[in-house]
Amino acid sequence: MADVAKKHKVLQDLKSEVQVGFIDQEFTIRNRKFKLKTLNEEEETWSDQFIQSSGTPYAMIVSSRAPKLAVSITHIDGVPAADLFDYPEDWSPEQRRDLDNNPTRKKFWVRSQFMQFLANDLDRDFILELHKAYDELDKRRSEVIKQIPN
Repeated sequence: MADVAKKHKVLQDLKSEVQVGFIDQEFTIRNRKFKLKTLNEEEETWSDQFIQSSGTPYAMIVSSRAPKLAVSITHIDGVPAADLFDYPEDWSPEQRRDLDNNPTRKKFWVRSQFMQFLANDLDRDFILELHKAYDELDKRRSEVIKQIPN
């Protein structure tokens, strides 16, 4: 029987990053369970386009964090992000079908809805708490990247 060593968390994260493409983890924030994941290059690019450099400090905080969170949050209390939003009531069956039949458009629609929810319906402190959890994941990802040889 071979002795298999217990792997350091960095190695487990590296395996996830390489095989799955991201690291994810569930966090409990204000009695809700949020499953967050690290972003890939396309998701980073999408979220960066919303950052505003002018306006109130609140607008700057929300504009830099809400888009990342809109992509990073994959589940809330076990409900997938895509299931958190229903189509507007005034949408025709064709509009709904068009979005349902185009996974890329639907992905961007869900991100947009989620970003609006985060920016408009949650307070600054809650956004900061969520982003602190995301930062924790991002730091783990940075550790993984340091372990990969050039």
